[in-house]
Amino acid sequence: MRFGDVATPHWAQVDRDADSTPSYARWRQRKTGDAQGVPLLPPAAAILDRWLPRPGSGAPEASPFVFGLVTEEDLADPRRARSRLQSMNSLVCKHAREFAEREGGPYVGFHGVRHSFAGVLRQNGASVYTIPKALGHSSIAVTEAYLAAFDRADVEAEMRSAFGAG
Repeated sequence: MRFGDVATPHWAQVDRDADSTPSYARWRQRKTGDAQGVPLLPPAAAILDRWLPRPGSGAPEASPFVFGLVTEEDLADPRRARSRLQSMNSLVCKHAREFAEREGGPYVGFHGVRHSFAGVLRQNGASVYTIPKALGHSSIAVTEAYLAAFDRADVEAEMRSAFGAG
């Protein structure tokens, strides 16, 4: 997902199991307009569950947006939407960098996560036709650019292994 895709889903786009646990997320990609959907793994479902509005909690009226980062007014005006999403993306990146520094881990931005997602799919045998659909790419050529670094590393590892240098 791109940041704009994370910031804009409505609660109506999140399916829930019988026990109200979030189970599936659907959205339209802001960049391409393509419909997307993913099953929510338990860690993602737990995060969404924490954001789930609770009736009668005494909290202010909940946003129809999952994370409440934008409003309908923001999205009604394309220039305002772009500005708001850029501001929120910068803020999220700032906090992610601070977290990575504090915890001693590497900082990985949203786009880096997309690259890693593509690589993990590829390494686990996903079809080169499936990966562009999962990423919302317009062509396989775009996805191949993402995968090039992973493919080079795999070729180098195979060569080291084949010639006893691995």
